Amino acid sequence: MFRGLVLYTVVVIILYLVVPGLLLSYSVITQLHHTNNNPSFNRYCDTDDGAQFGDPDRVRRYRLVLQKLQNAVVHFESADVSFCVLLGDVIDGKCKKLGQTSADYETLINLITDNSTKEWYFNVGNHDFYNFSRQEIYESHFYIPASSKAVCNANKLYYDTCPAPGFRFVWLDPFEISTFSAVNDDSTKLANETLFKMNPNIRDGNINWLENLSEDVRQYVPYNGACGDEQMLWFKEVLSKSEATKEKVFVFCHTPIHRKCCRLSARAWNSDELLKVIQDSCAVQVSLEI
Repeated sequence: MFRGLVLYTVVVIILYLVVPGLLLSYSVITQLHHTNNNPSFNRYCDTDDGAQFGDPDRVRRYRLVLQKLQNAVVHFESADVSFCVLLGDVIDGKCKKLGQTSADYETLINLITDNSTKEWYFNVGNHDFYNFSRQEIYESHFYIPASSKAVCNANKLYYDTCPAPGFRFVWLDPFEISTFSAVNDDSTKLANETLFKMNPNIRDGNINWLENLSEDVRQYVPYNGACGDEQMLWFKEVLSKSEATKEKVFVFCHTPIHRKCCRLSARAWNSDELLKVIQDSCAVQVSLEI
């Protein structure tokens, strides 16, 4: 059974996975983009609605985020979900510009912890990286769960978990190669070279990154990125082990992978490679992105 509802910029999905003797259920939320410009917090978000970059018809309703999130969290408590997933962009990049990253992040986290007894998993989105360094993300109590700290570090924010026997959840980091959160200087250099090569607007200094850009290369914009070679090898190994043990694999990633499920400009740079790995594996059951 699948149930879903869209709450402005908050997308909520409740999935029920039925196996003999077990009901595993979880909720998925994405694209909160919380920011607050009112120190009294009495309107939750005092920042004007904003348009989606490259898609002005899509509106981010900042003022409504916290109330809608609270409604969702309360619903999850009564829906008896096993755990909750937040697919990234917990807070908006505007928080950094307004100098209120910590305050807005704490407001959102407190809302969750004050109203939820569930276990939460957070994917990292590009807007999270606009606010926090990789080290801060790693040290956070929410972005990387305590049970996965030992296998992660600031330059390895991808991991896998086993929420129940027979299931494997994989959490990807599609920004290892990027202009804003690369794992090292070489990866930053590679990101810049990739953008310069694949996007003529960037090469020519045109600030309209998507202007006259063909469909095949519309993902090559500065707010996207790619998984590194080591992560891709790890991903294949996880899937291979799950195939051998007949585990059902669920893949979580902030950036979309399949070109038919999103705006083409939202995809990971190496989305075609990721998609092939997923399609080649008989273990993957679901891939969830923003």
